[in-house]
Amino acid sequence: MNTSKEFDILSHKVRLRDNESSTTDAQKVVDLLNKEITAISSMNSRLEPNKKILLAALKIAGDHVRLKDECKQQMVSFENSISEAMTLIDKFKIVEESPSTLN
Repeated sequence: MNTSKEFDILSHKVRLRDNESSTTDAQKVVDLLNKEITAISSMNSRLEPNKKILLAALKIAGDHVRLKDECKQQMVSFENSISEAMTLIDKFKIVEESPSTLN
């Protein structure tokens, strides 16, 4: 069941749905956005609300892209480590099996 919630983001009313198939709820998303807006506001309080929202969204999007790229790099590194470990295991099996074939 998708439930819809209304949020206020710098006097903008926004309606978001929680999605059962997602582990992220709408409140967490809005809290993150508000946190970034507060950080931007503390650096430059004269910015118009729409610009604060846009800059916060861009910051979050940039973080998302960076983390996604880091995750991909970590997965490649992990896959390489697994491949190297499997190669070592195979070599160990060959060495372990060799003496028994001589008897």
